[in-house]
Amino acid sequence: MIAAFDIFRIVNGQPLWVHAVPTLDTAKACVQQLMAAQSTEYMILSQKTRNKISLKPGDLTWSVIVDESQFLGPTPSYVSPTNH
Repeated sequence: MIAAFDIFRIVNGQPLWVHAVPTLDTAKACVQQLMAAQSTEYMILSQKTRNKISLKPGDLTWSVIVDESQFLGPTPSYVSPTNH
């Protein structure tokens, strides 16, 4: 099975890759196990949508970070008027 979610540990504000897993449920369970061993912030990145969820020590819920660029269409091109 292809890994669809990357797990990162956040150290000094920088993501450090831990490993990849096939499902979001597996990723969440893995992060909870990792947090039991090392209480620090972890982030899960969806390779498909580029959305992220994170869990910080002491938080009871996941924080969702949406990659809004997936909802934006192509950047419009503008032609500036010219004077003749």
